[in-house]
Amino acid sequence: MRQYLLAHGDHIEGMRLLAKIGMQLEVADDAELLLENVVRLAPEHRAARYEYALVLLQRHKHRRARDELEALLQVDPGNRVYRTTYATLCTGFGDYRARCAVPGDSRANPTGRGAASVDCACLEDSRPRAAGDRLLSVGRRAAARYARPTGAWQT
Repeated sequence: MRQYLLAHGDHIEGMRLLAKIGMQLEVADDAELLLENVVRLAPEHRAARYEYALVLLQRHKHRRARDELEALLQVDPGNRVYRTTYATLCTGFGDYRARCAVPGDSRANPTGRGAASVDCACLEDSRPRAAGDRLLSVGRRAAARYARPTGAWQT
């Protein structure tokens, strides 16, 4: 494959294929370099940009991965794969509110700032609830009752 790319120059799909092979062989630095060039040469290529974001995540370059995912969501805000990856990344940052807002989505956007706001009531008191759920799952019902906020659930 490398010989083909040397002979034929910047072949987008060839570079993507070589990057995928690199990712499977855990040679993420080569895959990152290849996909970075693909995104530079073909910025409208969504699959390459998404693969680039995944390689950045694999290499623990989370802020750059977030930028790439936001660029993808500007173009295709309804894509569930992009939205899920973006939400997971935001949660990893501890940004629980941002995982509910999708860049570029104008649906249900009262602020007009380019991000749709989704009902985030599920995030309220998420830490105490999670602690209570963990205690409850191991059979410590009495301790779980005190870990939850008042009125969060009934016994």
